[in-house]
Amino acid sequence: MHRNGRLAIFLGGALVATFAFLAACSTDNGSTPLPGQNTPDSGRDTKKDGSENGDDDDDDVTEPKDGGTPDCSAAPKLRSNDKGFYCTFFTRDAAAADASAAAGGNRNCGHDETCCNPGRGANNAFPPSFCAATPRNTKGGDNGATECAAQATANGTTWNATGGTTWECNDKNNCAAGETCCMFSAANLAAGDKVNLGPLQGNTVPKECNALQAFKQGGTRCATSCSADEIQLCSQSDDNCTGNQKCTPFSGLFRDLGACRQ
Repeated sequence: MHRNGRLAIFLGGALVATFAFLAACSTDNGSTPLPGQNTPDSGRDTKKDGSENGDDDDDDVTEPKDGGTPDCSAAPKLRSNDKGFYCTFFTRDAAAADASAAAGGNRNCGHDETCCNPGRGANNAFPPSFCAATPRNTKGGDNGATECAAQATANGTTWNATGGTTWECNDKNNCAAGETCCMFSAANLAAGDKVNLGPLQGNTVPKECNALQAFKQGGTRCATSCSADEIQLCSQSDDNCTGNQKCTPFSGLFRDLGACRQ
């Protein structure tokens, strides 16, 4: 064999060995990060998932970081409803500044209103939500649903009862004197099935926070007392819980509420 041929074979073998060495170092099984491979988010799923409060957070938040205290800042909180109450999916017309101020914000309904969240329509979309006029001394029973249906057209929307929810209150501040605020079950549930609280779904709040959400709710109503199948509500501005019950925050259809529970 010619001398030049032997030299080419030698150099080729050396290059193959070098590339094999570099490839082995670059994988390293994660035991010793090499320069440029120690990015903190390396290998993490950074997709976002909106919580019920509209906050986006990293997908990797279900466990405390480094064994420390979990971040519960996105968990439901007790709110004050003494200037009206939050109405999910509703934003008051900017021209109605006075009404907005009286309700405590342009996404709130006033004490003399009911928050109407229509069910899904024929086009598979939800019509706009609105606040129906319902004086506090007329709230209760089926009044919320009746007024939502009667006032939808005047509010430029449509009331779809199937899947719709009506919210007369978030605490007793939104009810007549001597009444409390009760969360009731959705319509057409199976016998024995009812509104209940369970662990908050999703991954925006660490499970160690023990955050809660409501399931199978149809809305809220004002009443002199809540039935056994309803959840008695409370809040930062209405801590009406008795005995060994405590006002506990939970999420009720994208709004922060409080329930009296042991």
